[in-house]
Amino acid sequence: MNRLPFLLLLISCTISVQAMFKPIRHVYYGGGDNSEETKTTTGSSTTMRWEYSCEPGWKTFQRTPSTYNDNTGVWCVKFVPAPSKKNISINEAETLCKENDGELTAFENENERLEILVEAQKYMIDELKRSSGAIAIAGKSIAECKNRTSKPAVCSDKTKAYTLPESSKTNPQFLWENWVTNEPSFNKWTYDIEECLQMFVFASNTTVGNGKINDFYCRFETSPSEVTNTRYWNFGALCGQAPGIESTG
Repeated sequence: MNRLPFLLLLISCTISVQAMFKPIRHVYYGGGDNSEETKTTTGSSTTMRWEYSCEPGWKTFQRTPSTYNDNTGVWCVKFVPAPSKKNISINEAETLCKENDGELTAFENENERLEILVEAQKYMIDELKRSSGAIAIAGKSIAECKNRTSKPAVCSDKTKAYTLPESSKTNPQFLWENWVTNEPSFNKWTYDIEECLQMFVFASNTTVGNGKINDFYCRFETSPSEVTNTRYWNFGALCGQAPGIESTG
């Protein structure tokens, strides 16, 4: 019996079966509200379009797609006032964000900074009847700058002294360009040192430092050296949340 035709038929069948079960290859193209995912299979191609949206009450901030925002180009942000109109520590602000299904975050560009500032100003003036205050934002000093006995040179570099946690989903480059004059200062008090961040909010837009960032104690609700100075009182937190994703075809 000639076995050649039989072997050729067997090889042909094996190749056909392998082709049938070739895995789907996913190729992702990030890009804001109109992101697309292309699924390619043998002999065919399907394009999936995704839409990103924020929950009611959360602002939709369009950002440059990057690894900071998982290449979506969208980040949801919300100013959350402190409970009972009290001032809170930055550690308490982190908890407040988690209770609202978010994470402490920061602004990434000038448009975001101004929009957040306007909302915080309105709340402070209308609800708290105050002319100055602050809101807690994400950010922690690097380990070298937590030393209470010395201050390495890196701590004088406004772009390297602090970092943003991955959970903030924010590119920090613009943030480090918006320090209050002579900050960060890493002030010390008894057993503590300034290692968290807040954004100053003043009723008057001409006040120096309005909408700029300041380093502050993580655990204090007021400045230990200026207890009655309301500019250091955090009356809320800036929280961030990933957008919802929906396939549109």
